[in-house]
Amino acid sequence: MLRRLLDGTSVELMMYSDVKNSSSIKSKLMSGELECAVLDKHLVMDVFQVMVAAQMAYQRYTTGKAACRTMHAEVLYSLSAMKSISNVFATFGLDGNQRELLIVVINPHKTSIEKIQSSIDGKEVSDIERSLRTGYDEARIREIYKISDTELQAGSILDAALSRMASKSFL
Repeated sequence: MLRRLLDGTSVELMMYSDVKNSSSIKSKLMSGELECAVLDKHLVMDVFQVMVAAQMAYQRYTTGKAACRTMHAEVLYSLSAMKSISNVFATFGLDGNQRELLIVVINPHKTSIEKIQSSIDGKEVSDIERSLRTGYDEARIREIYKISDTELQAGSILDAALSRMASKSFL
């Protein structure tokens, strides 16, 4: 699924289920062999949430204000309300056991996409939007973003998470 940031930069989203080689993918990410962000699919509720994180990461990275070394790592950082980078990776990143993955590639090249696709032993999910909207872990999301019942009476869980993501830089 190809999307665009505000300046027209491309963002490729891919999702896989029944992934059998998460630990191998994690090793390739850590070594820099794969240039992408790999997210725990169960902590993402909507494509919009990922695009907000990608826009924030791109903006910080291109202006020299990134907290992480790579733009793709900055996507994970941008998804979180936490400032601790190690906690962000432990929470939103790949632990080597996930079987459902959401992959984000900013400014993708055909060869990098092909390399990512050939590295994953799993089934590509065609309807990413539907899978995100129906497959998130509400209890974990509420715990991670510290969302109360009272807050959900005034807005959606997605609104609350986006607010936490956006306000992190002000805390």
